[in-house]
Amino acid sequence: MTNAVTIEINQGVADVRLNRPEKRNAIDSDVMTGLLSAIEQIKTNKKVRVVVLSGAGKSFCAGLDMASIGDMLSGNLTSDDDMSATQTLPQLARLDRIKELIFTGRKFSGEQAYDYGLATILSDTPLEDALAMARTMADRNPDAVRAGKKLLNNALDCSVREGLIAESDCSRNLMGTANQLEAIMSGFENRQPRFVDPE
Repeated sequence: MTNAVTIEINQGVADVRLNRPEKRNAIDSDVMTGLLSAIEQIKTNKKVRVVVLSGAGKSFCAGLDMASIGDMLSGNLTSDDDMSATQTLPQLARLDRIKELIFTGRKFSGEQAYDYGLATILSDTPLEDALAMARTMADRNPDAVRAGKKLLNNALDCSVREGLIAESDCSRNLMGTANQLEAIMSGFENRQPRFVDPE
């Protein structure tokens, strides 16, 4: 992994950080390579339950490094490097707002991002709060969290009926598993759960 991206894994939480503060963490080939390496490392580590992605310094990420546009035009970046905003943002905010932001390239504040539905929480200490939230998620039944994530990710692409059937199937598959029983027992015994990660 390049120094442009760092990763630290602690108690089920992977803290992945863009590390080009002098360039406002703009994405160049080193950052892209570092992110892809971090993804591979996380995919093979079954103990990772939650990922926090942040940027060193004052900025999270300024977007694509303008120098990388030359690489893109010369064919050195593939379609896998596309940022995909036209496909993902309309799922988060109103289409008219997304069009306005894309067509004008207007910068907007964190408060505006929250108002537009592009941010979940406003915080004066975003990294600390994100890591605290990640630790809370990592302490939950990993099987239930994975099932919930799958159901929510698929919810936009299925009918309500299909979604309810999938939810029922997930619930049935979780019942009686070691982690589900551990969640119940730890609650009864008023102790931290000891969940088992998948092999």
